[in-house]
Amino acid sequence: TCGWDQNVFETIKGKLHAFIVGPECGFKESVVSYIPLSGFSGENMLESKEEALKAWWQGPTLIESLDTLKPPPRAPADGPLRVCISDLYKSGATSCLSGKVESGTISTGQKVLLLPSGEQTQVKSLQCRSDAVRTARPGDYLDSLALPVELQFASIGGVVCDIKRPIPCVDTFQAQLLVFDVDIPIMRGQQVMCYLHTETVTATISRLEKLIIKGKPQDKRPKCLQKGNVAIVSLQASKKVCVEPKSASGPVTSLSRLILRDRGSTIAAGVVLSV
Repeated sequence: TCGWDQNVFETIKGKLHAFIVGPECGFKESVVSYIPLSGFSGENMLESKEEALKAWWQGPTLIESLDTLKPPPRAPADGPLRVCISDLYKSGATSCLSGKVESGTISTGQKVLLLPSGEQTQVKSLQCRSDAVRTARPGDYLDSLALPVELQFASIGGVVCDIKRPIPCVDTFQAQLLVFDVDIPIMRGQQVMCYLHTETVTATISRLEKLIIKGKPQDKRPKCLQKGNVAIVSLQASKKVCVEPKSASGPVTSLSRLILRDRGSTIAAGVVLSV
């Protein structure tokens, strides 16, 4: 062990800081903090007892630092209802779904639409954190959402949504991607695994639209994408999926985010721009 040596802490901090605020991660320097601690002994996680550490560290513990973080913004409760289905099972004549409320509000007795099946039904009951509730809001995870429909009308990766304001259900969409460390450049026509909220589908990169350099789209269409590139691409999914284009003003939800994987490696991540 380094014996809580301040020089060791500063050396590690310097190496990490260049990576975290550099182009690889791109975090703002103002939101990054460093705390010396031991996960093995628990030192400086909840409280500090080591005299060697207290001799030079007067900063917060891990818990104190976490308590100062601002909570992430939530989608508006009066927005369109979106509940991503992560699990489902049958209970008698009722189908029970599990999933997170991404936006909107859901209540017992409310009429909802199941996509991509297009089945309309009514909410029988809600259960959140093992307790029966009448209403759930953005950020709540529903252990059970009971609907009087057959399981064939619901699927993992589907979305429970507003009848009047349904989520787009498409098999082609445009996305802005950040390319990670890839051995082979990403090419037009390449097949990848696409992870969207709770959905996993095979997708084809049908077109490389634009390369973005320093926030500005370039006129010339790229022939391939390499590590560190930011680009807009068109994707063709193997089946219809529920996606929500990124909002210009509100927070980005999991319905707008995607991850691309190929041959067991994560090659890119980004957000859906249009459908």
